[in-house]
Amino acid sequence: MKKNDPVHDSMPLQDYMDKWAGKSFIDKMELDKDKLVLEIDVGTGRLAVCVASLCDKFYGVDISPKTIERSKKISLNRIM
Repeated sequence: MKKNDPVHDSMPLQDYMDKWAGKSFIDKMELDKDKLVLEIDVGTGRLAVCVASLCDKFYGVDISPKTIERSKKISLNRIM
């Protein structure tokens, strides 16, 4: 298992990272199926995994080709 993987992180790491991309943060975004979300610097895709299904469309931008390829592999089928 890779470190900092939003899909396969251990529970202690998930709990730690939820402080920045957890339910409280996501609730403040007030998402619904009529909204579009743009995340700049997607990184590991942690936020994308959590919010893509809560909005109409989710767009993620990153400069790293490695990050872009990784995002495609972790089943983020709503990211364009």
